[in-house]
Amino acid sequence: MSAGAEREVLASLRLDRVSAGRARGRWSCGAVGLLVSLAVVAATVARAPERPNDGEGFAHRAGAPTTAFARRARQPSGVARLAPAPPAAGLDRAGHTVDSARTSPPLHTPFGSAPEPLVHAAGYVVARRRAVVSAPVPGRLAERWVALGDVVAAGDLLARIEDETVRARWQLAVAETRAARSALGETEVRIAEARRVWERRARLLAGGAASEEAESRARSELDAGLARLAHRRDQLVVAARRAEYWERELLRHTVRAPFAGVVASVDAEVGEAVAPVPESARFARVGLLTLVDLDTLQVEVDVSESQIAGVRVGAAAQIAVDAHDDLPLPGRVAAITPVADRRRGTLRVQVVFDRIDERLRPEMGVRVSLRTTTTPEPARRAGGAGGARE
Repeated sequence: MSAGAEREVLASLRLDRVSAGRARGRWSCGAVGLLVSLAVVAATVARAPERPNDGEGFAHRAGAPTTAFARRARQPSGVARLAPAPPAAGLDRAGHTVDSARTSPPLHTPFGSAPEPLVHAAGYVVARRRAVVSAPVPGRLAERWVALGDVVAAGDLLARIEDETVRARWQLAVAETRAARSALGETEVRIAEARRVWERRARLLAGGAASEEAESRARSELDAGLARLAHRRDQLVVAARRAEYWERELLRHTVRAPFAGVVASVDAEVGEAVAPVPESARFARVGLLTLVDLDTLQVEVDVSESQIAGVRVGAAAQIAVDAHDDLPLPGRVAAITPVADRRRGTLRVQVVFDRIDERLRPEMGVRVSLRTTTTPEPARRAGGAGGARE
């Protein structure tokens, strides 16, 4: 190898100390900056105040994750957690405002001190037997013999519709009936006289003291009298039926109580036009008054679809009346409607009282606690009880 080639090889193996020094300087500055940043972050975390407990047993610090996934990650496995308390007011499925004060459970422990699976719902007291009493015929209200709050018995007179025309026709029919009955009596007397004349002529004819013509004339008068008697009887029947018809029409102008109860509302005053059905009541009132039977009071509540599975007919219930906090009443589930309300996502449950308190009134607000069960109902087999599947 020549001397020039050796110098070129030695020059390629020489270290560039200047470039290496510059690279070491840049790495040193980067390391120092990283250490300063870590120190600032650590100081910030140390000075941040602790957040209050979030209700799930964790105290959050600033910068800690707060997502639902992070909370689930912190939750121990196999531990059932309680759902957070509902807000004071919310919206149901239809967008209606729901007051949590109405849906809160009763203040009294319903079924003893031991915890029970309960469903809480709000509803109202209703009368199972309730009727809007209307006029049987269209007309004008002439008299009303009851007022708001009156207690009536079944069949009591409540009101009267103007009946002057119908009453006059009924009176005329009654007079015609009396006249027909009098005419019938007169005809019967004439028949009896004609019968005696004919019998006497028949005896004289048999003895040769009377002619056959005289006997035949007496017989004809008797037959004519019998025909008139039948006609008078038919007239009496027609007159009596007419009198009965107008009497029924007259009774239809009076309004009677269909059952025993209390007058809950008065909807028509004397002098107003009334009608029996809405189709004929364009300018008249349909209902005269509302009658309720206080012995048939019960409670109707709406239970959410998600909670109805544990409610059974016959289950015990505790009823708290909003108007009387000191009036907890026991009851039981009487019926569950078979069709749900898709707008609200609820089913209506009827609860009957074990004892009806005299302070209860229809449409009072109540809160109900229903005892539920977690035992599923037995599945129904297809084909009925005897249709066992192979």
